[in-house]
Amino acid sequence: MAVSLLIAWVVVCLCIIRGVQSSGKVAYFTAIFPYVVLLVLIIYTATLEGAVDGIKFYIIPRWELVGNFKSAIYVSWWYLSIRIPSRVYSQFIATCHRLHRSDRY
Repeated sequence: MAVSLLIAWVVVCLCIIRGVQSSGKVAYFTAIFPYVVLLVLIIYTATLEGAVDGIKFYIIPRWELVGNFKSAIYVSWWYLSIRIPSRVYSQFIATCHRLHRSDRY
């Protein structure tokens, strides 16, 4: 983390020293580089063992679980009736209560 922060500061300092013209080149690099890294990581993970099974599990739905309305209603009720109001009220209560952490468990 410290190394990446140092690199970011070096890039910023170089842009300031060299002027606006060079920062345009840096903008092209910073706009395209994340997509290149993402593409490389997708290709790498797609070639790992079991990747096809993982993609099938992600894409193909399990229809036997769709009809389980009781579980879906229970989870929805829990989320809407407990978690959201506790998050709202935790903003107004003193921080010593730590209500925003206690609603997770």
